[in-house]
Amino acid sequence: MLRDAASLAETAATLDELAGHVPAQDSDPAWLEIRNLITLGRAVVAAAASREESRGAHTRDDFPGSSDEWMLRQVMASA
Repeated sequence: MLRDAASLAETAATLDELAGHVPAQDSDPAWLEIRNLITLGRAVVAAAASREESRGAHTRDDFPGSSDEWMLRQVMASA
């Protein structure tokens, strides 16, 4: 299944629903790992939703082509 705005929004809603079932104050390592995975999932979904082009492994049905204009907005920092 390829990404599109609707599927990314659905995934974000599912992550929000899952987060609602995780105890907020529990310090059990299993719950901490689940909270971290949900946080990571939210970050991946937010990044995919903000990238409105298809390039490499990131393919979207609603933005099928690559965008050189989008690529020009990227900043690379060197260490």
